[in-house]
Amino acid sequence: MRDSNRCAQCVLTALLGCCAACGDDGNAEPPDPAEAACVEVDEAGHPITASSTRDDAAPEIEIGAEPYAVRVSPDDPTFVRVEVAEDTAALLLVDTTDAVAALYHGPDEEPLESAGADEFCPEEIPEHFDLDLHQPGTYFIELGPSAVPEVWLLLSGAEGHAHAH
Repeated sequence: MRDSNRCAQCVLTALLGCCAACGDDGNAEPPDPAEAACVEVDEAGHPITASSTRDDAAPEIEIGAEPYAVRVSPDDPTFVRVEVAEDTAALLLVDTTDAVAALYHGPDEEPLESAGADEFCPEEIPEHFDLDLHQPGTYFIELGPSAVPEVWLLLSGAEGHAHAH
């Protein structure tokens, strides 16, 4: 029995050594942004107020920047905008279910389907979206109307996300 325990310990030590080596040579997989968001959800987020119009008056949010605390309307849809220069895969994480209503590229509505809760912290981030922003230009995210006055959201690059397309 002692030999099998010693063997298991050797295998574990070898695996840990391999994992450490992967991190040293830069070949490790990038961390999943959905997992990283679980740390950031505790941050208050940069405060902005969503616009009542789907145009340049809507505040711009940046991919891979910081979390945002977005004031939304309880009665009417509101908007934030995202500018992309090339085909971009992004991950939109929100702390409130049903806060994200639609995605538009210019005047055209784009497909938008919830990918469910963040698998790493479903209680804190109950909804996320895998966004395929294929065309350069301006995208608008429609928020609300919402029963809560403020929505925490994070727009991250999708590199390393298990569900990224």
